[in-house]
Amino acid sequence: MQKALRWIGIALGVAAGLLAAGAGLIYFVTETRLNRVYQIPPEPLIIPAEADLARRDWPLTLIAFCKDCHGDDLGGQVLESDALFGVFSASNLTPGQGGVGRTYSDVDWVRALRHGVRPNGKPLVGMPSNVFNRLSDSDLGLLIAYVKALPPVDREVPPTRVGPLARLMVVTGGIAPDVLPAEVIDHAAARPDAPTPGLTVEYGRYVAVVCGTCHGEDMSGGPEAGEGMNLTPGGALGGWTEEQFVQTLRTGVAPDGKRLDPEQMPWNDIQEMTDEQLRAIWLYLRSLPAIETEHR
Repeated sequence: MQKALRWIGIALGVAAGLLAAGAGLIYFVTETRLNRVYQIPPEPLIIPAEADLARRDWPLTLIAFCKDCHGDDLGGQVLESDALFGVFSASNLTPGQGGVGRTYSDVDWVRALRHGVRPNGKPLVGMPSNVFNRLSDSDLGLLIAYVKALPPVDREVPPTRVGPLARLMVVTGGIAPDVLPAEVIDHAAARPDAPTPGLTVEYGRYVAVVCGTCHGEDMSGGPEAGEGMNLTPGGALGGWTEEQFVQTLRTGVAPDGKRLDPEQMPWNDIQEMTDEQLRAIWLYLRSLPAIETEHR
C-alpha cells in the first residue's frame, strides 16, 4: 500500500512538474510574441488638416466599427476582465487625459492602423489593422484626420493584460491569428490604390472590406453570433434583388420582414453609404463563387 502511494505521489509530482514546465513555456512563447519589436519605417502620408465629423459615407463608415470597441465617444473602455482570460481594453483614442491622441504623431497613427504596432514597435492586441491595412493612402489619411479632430474625453483605461487562459488559446490556435495583427500583415507590401468610384466589381470589392470584418474573407459568414450571414450567391442573398439589398441596408428590414439587430449587423451605420457604394458592394457579392452553407 505504501509503495503504491509512493508511486502515486511520484506520478503526481511529475505531472505537476510537466504542467509547470508547460505553463512556463507558454508564458515564454507568448511574452516573446507580445514583446517583439517591429521596425516599421515612417511612411509618407498626406493627412487633411481638417475633418468633417458629421460625414458618414465611405471610408468614414469604418468609424462605426471603431466605436464597437472604443465606445461611442471613442474614449476607450474595458472589453473583458477575467482572472484567467485577462484584461482586454480598447484605448482612449481622443486627445483627452489618458488618450493616445495626446501623444500620437501622424507616424504613430499610421503604424497603429496600417501595421498593428505601438509607437515603441511592439504589437497591438486585437486591433483589426489587417483590415485598415487594405485602405489606400487617401482613405487612411481621412480616417486619421477624423480621429485627430475628436473632442477630448478624459478617461484612463487600464492596459491590456493577457491572462493564462488567453495565452494558452493564442499558442494552441484557440484565438484567431489576427489577434496579433502585426504577425499576419505583410509590412513590406505595396499600398493599394483606391479604385475609381463607380458601379464596378473592383470598387465594390474595395469598399466591402467593411463587410469582411464579420462575414469573413470569402463572405460566407458562419453559424456563431457575430460571424455574419452567408453573403455569397449560395446564401440567402441568392434570392434577393439589388433593390432589396439596398433597401435592407437602408431600413434594417430584410425582404422576409425580419428586422436586423444593429448590435450584430450595424445597418444603421452602413446606411450612411451612398447608393453607388452599396450597389458596387452588391455587384461584388454577386460576382463571388456560390458557397453552400448550413447557415443562411
